[in-house]
Amino acid sequence: MNLQVFLKRASRKIILWVQLRSLEDYPLGSVTLIETRKVWIVREEKGIYALIAVCTHLSCQPRWLEKEQIFKCPCHGGQFYKNGVNFAGPPPKPLAHAHVEVSDDGRLLVDKDRIVDIDYILPVETG
Repeated sequence: MNLQVFLKRASRKIILWVQLRSLEDYPLGSVTLIETRKVWIVREEKGIYALIAVCTHLSCQPRWLEKEQIFKCPCHGGQFYKNGVNFAGPPPKPLAHAHVEVSDDGRLLVDKDRIVDIDYILPVETG
């Protein structure tokens, strides 16, 4: 996997971005863990979004269960829908969503320090 971290200066603040693979590497319907960065990349019909792969209960890393189409935390059984919303177990809130954008060369950029609303989806063309 081609993974880079780089700094971007934005109005006196240096932002740590994670540069991931090209959008084509995240097919429609996929849920991909970037384990070294603790982030899930989710590609749906509406677009793409990034979930911070840290349970909101005790910071364990939830696992994606493809068959059930949910995230489940192995520590205390917390469960989250595909969009990160918590629905079972002890997690007090949804998984955090990180800001995503596409670089000029078509790679996905994730800013884990910029938490966005749970409804944030980066629109991308399919096909």
